[in-house]
Amino acid sequence: MSRRHRPTGRRPRQDRESAVGRGSTRKRPPISPVTPPQPAVGHSRSPPSPRLAATFDCLRAWRQRARHAADRVLGRCSARTAADSVAELYVAVVGGMAAGMATTQAWMERLRRQAATSGHHAANLLFPPTCLVCDLPWSDGDDRGHHERNAERLICGECRAAFGYRAERVCERCAAPLPRYTDPRHCPECRRRKLPFRAAIALGEYRGSLRDAVLRTKRAAYESLTIQLGEVLADRLEPLGWKQQCDVVIPLPSHWWRRWTRGTSGPELLAERLADRLSLPCRTRWLSCQRRTRKQGMLLPAERAENVRGAFTVRHPDAVRGQRILLVDDVMTTGATLKEAATALLRARASSVFVAVLARGTGD
Repeated sequence: MSRRHRPTGRRPRQDRESAVGRGSTRKRPPISPVTPPQPAVGHSRSPPSPRLAATFDCLRAWRQRARHAADRVLGRCSARTAADSVAELYVAVVGGMAAGMATTQAWMERLRRQAATSGHHAANLLFPPTCLVCDLPWSDGDDRGHHERNAERLICGECRAAFGYRAERVCERCAAPLPRYTDPRHCPECRRRKLPFRAAIALGEYRGSLRDAVLRTKRAAYESLTIQLGEVLADRLEPLGWKQQCDVVIPLPSHWWRRWTRGTSGPELLAERLADRLSLPCRTRWLSCQRRTRKQGMLLPAERAENVRGAFTVRHPDAVRGQRILLVDDVMTTGATLKEAATALLRARASSVFVAVLARGTGD
């Protein structure tokens, strides 16, 4: 038998079409709806975070507003005019884009902080940080990571705590340590030397680790240490409210020959760091040293005042007039240098002068 006439056991195509034709009343069985898979018993779906839920709600509202505005533009709703509908559609689209951009910026900022933290930890693992003062590595119990600004500091907590006074009381006028049971209003240093500035502050006495740190700031290789000491000094100034009492920060100038031989100027770096932290302008050219003087540390107390007499001049008297000035230096012992600089500023009609130094010398 040929393959064409071989019985297949199936009904011919014409019979199947005649049984269920186009006009037949026979209905096909309905298709059962596909139900979404339900979570297993005892495994509830965790709710999204509040920030993510708020973002989704904002996007849903934007989509609904855009759909309604598009319906009005197409003529499906006649509640407003076409111009108002177009404006509403524009506002909806722009609002949705702004919401999406704000969410994206928040996520990018979070990723940036995580990447910065990871990179900081990786750098500490490869190059363990050491203190610039004691040259010892950081300990695990240090408060380096508790504050965002502390992450870039290079002075350990023990050294910052060692920058202080042995005396219990300190004069607010000249920052000198006071003997025990001495009234701060009757400072022996202030009575012996008439100082023209209103107040002074220092990190501590010129001794120990603070003395070694101040001596290092006079060299160009330790400019990073000078900047970090400026950070510590700014921490002492901020609680005192000197930001509201001062208008401008001026460093104590040195002769150009001394700056050239040293390769750096410690008071300028300190003043720039303090000005940045206190949000005040720093003017390094308003006060200048017009003649070369001998080192004050090599002279007797009676010779120091004569050494710096008339050494400072104000370049811009009109700018200094009426300003409350914060004068910055590295160390003050007898106060002769700062006294001469403050006198020059007050002669130029400055309103008042405040002094901030790293260390306060107590030797006569």
